[in-house]
Amino acid sequence: MEDRSRKMVTHSLNFQQRADEDYEQGVSVELCPLFDFSIEPWTLLRHLIRQLTLAHLVVQYSQVSKKSVQVSVLDVACNYAELWTLLSRQMKAKGSRINYVGVDIDKDKEIIAHQLRPAVDFRVMDMFDIDKLPESPFDVIVCGETIEHVEEKRGIEFFKLMVKCLVPGGYLIMSVPTPESEAHRQNPFHLRLWSLSEIVDLGKLNNVEYIDGFHLGIDKFSWPSHIDRAEKRIPREICRAVASGEIGEEVVGPNFIYVGRKL
Repeated sequence: MEDRSRKMVTHSLNFQQRADEDYEQGVSVELCPLFDFSIEPWTLLRHLIRQLTLAHLVVQYSQVSKKSVQVSVLDVACNYAELWTLLSRQMKAKGSRINYVGVDIDKDKEIIAHQLRPAVDFRVMDMFDIDKLPESPFDVIVCGETIEHVEEKRGIEFFKLMVKCLVPGGYLIMSVPTPESEAHRQNPFHLRLWSLSEIVDLGKLNNVEYIDGFHLGIDKFSWPSHIDRAEKRIPREICRAVASGEIGEEVVGPNFIYVGRKL
């Protein structure tokens, strides 16, 4: 078998090559291995904040504080499997173990992921095939910035599929861009934007109990009163990127986090 992990990846985006290889529409261009983050560095920062938040929630809800607990995690559209690194370190520190499987349709990301994390279990797979994984069902499924890349009917189908791949009592943790995000940055690959309330309702229709939800906002600060002093020392964009708020009409942000539990 060809050892793809040893190939070098250049930092230039060849759209014609991707078209020739018949890449499915919806593959994330802004987070592909060839994207130059120096063009838009805040994209990288927001991505890092999302990954840290998702990892924290997995640890929080999977009860890894219990000694020797073993948790199976499916990371759908896993990018470079950053979540595996974050979770492995946290769980090891708590004396727990993680059985991680990361899937992504982008084969370029597989190359990078294995260069950075040779031991990670990364599989090139369409997100609509996750029920074929022999490890299914999982204790936790994490899905970051994915459901918006398909039309509404397919999005509903994908949500149901993730629920199917969860054990009873398992957790579904999602990061989804809000409709308001398009006002800040148009993304041609977003085919259907969902609000947090719509995702909550979708969960209720599929036997998933809503546990937690919040926005990673850019227009509302929820930091302590010293936020004004912090902004004098820290770039305002960073303060905005990490400010979060509870569900509410007054909250406007680029994306939100949803946590549901399968009944």
